[in-house]
Amino acid sequence: MIEGGDYMDKYHEKEVIKISEIELVVNNLSIMMDYYTKSLGFQLLKIDDQKIILSVDGINPMITLIENQKAVSRGQTIGLYHFALLLPSRAELSKFLRHVIKNQIPISGAADHGVSEAIYLQDPENNGIEVYSDRDDSTWYDEFGSLVMYTQELDYSGVYYEAKESDIFITLPNKTTLGHLHLSVSSLDKARKFYIDAIGFDVSFDGIPSALFAGSKRYHHHLGLNTWVTKKPKSQPTTGLKSFVITYPECEEIYSAMKKLEANNYIIKEIENGYQTTDFDGNTVYLQLKP
Repeated sequence: MIEGGDYMDKYHEKEVIKISEIELVVNNLSIMMDYYTKSLGFQLLKIDDQKIILSVDGINPMITLIENQKAVSRGQTIGLYHFALLLPSRAELSKFLRHVIKNQIPISGAADHGVSEAIYLQDPENNGIEVYSDRDDSTWYDEFGSLVMYTQELDYSGVYYEAKESDIFITLPNKTTLGHLHLSVSSLDKARKFYIDAIGFDVSFDGIPSALFAGSKRYHHHLGLNTWVTKKPKSQPTTGLKSFVITYPECEEIYSAMKKLEANNYIIKEIENGYQTTDFDGNTVYLQLKP
């Protein structure tokens, strides 16, 4: 069994393509900062009048909140479905669950997905958040090599009592990572062409209607995509997802993605530490080499 740091490294720190950072536009930076630090347990890495950068280890940025008081609420439209914080163990999920109960932090749901166990929340501006831990990867695939994912009721009691009573949640553990990003998209066909054929993710699971899950190096998914909501956001600036960073382990993989994107008429712009493009739904996507 692979546990703790070694397990996290296998699917999130070594030879994988993954989402490493996201930017969210928010209306009220003060309220959101309070939620992300006190309710979720992030550390403040940098703060100014209109932007805060959040981290789990005090070194590497993970989530940036950018204030725009004139932005209108995105509501139930194409964009962010949720971002997911992967904790390094079930015991850490246990500590987080106790924290949620003790502090009466509202949750929007919880589930056993077979490959993982998850708690779902909504931040004060209705951005979806998943906090989860993975099961051992030896249980993910059936005898035919197919990924087995489903949605069943979470074993609240089992998760609650996984950690010792003396273990108390204070902040997100250092090994917490962005396990995956889940987007509401306008078209799964366009999503396949952009994120699978060009960006380089592999299809990992497509057994749920109007949804597609993609990952790298046989992870159950680094990226989720669905068309459950197809309404486009308003044309003026809206709250919600502004951009995200996809990191690659090798330069050749970035160059391959760029060539394929350009062949499909996506504009690529070179920036200081990588490349920038825009997907078919208007999300800003940064392509960077893993540090």
